[in-house]
Amino acid sequence: MLTAAIGLGYGTFGIYGWLLLDGIRDPGSFVLGSLGGFFLVFLAVQGIFGVVGLEGQLARHFLGPRHQDELERRIAELSASRAAVVDAVNDERRRIERDLHDGVQQRLVALGMLLGRARRSQDADRHDRLLGQAHDESRRARQA
Repeated sequence: MLTAAIGLGYGTFGIYGWLLLDGIRDPGSFVLGSLGGFFLVFLAVQGIFGVVGLEGQLARHFLGPRHQDELERRIAELSASRAAVVDAVNDERRRIERDLHDGVQQRLVALGMLLGRARRSQDADRHDRLLGQAHDESRRARQA
């Protein structure tokens, strides 16, 4: 911090020295002094940022969670998300099975009713028509 203050003093000396001192014999020395002062300020600021970064790394290393703790936390997160995905897939599979079962079951009931009506029918035309419908229904049940 002291280096920054000294550098700032030398850096601004060219400005206020020019105004305060009337008899400047060598203006190049003022310019070089100012540039040197600003370079000191630059170095001080870079040093401060470097120390802050190093202290942050050291704090994370010594005070932060261990690598093993991070891995265990990540494994727990992945296990929980995997369990949620498995539950969602199982729910969807059950829904699809239920839809398929209900659709096939309805078609088989309709097929049984058509065959029963055809069997009880006395009219030959109606008997053939009902058997045709039963055949179509059996094809649809097989596709479902």
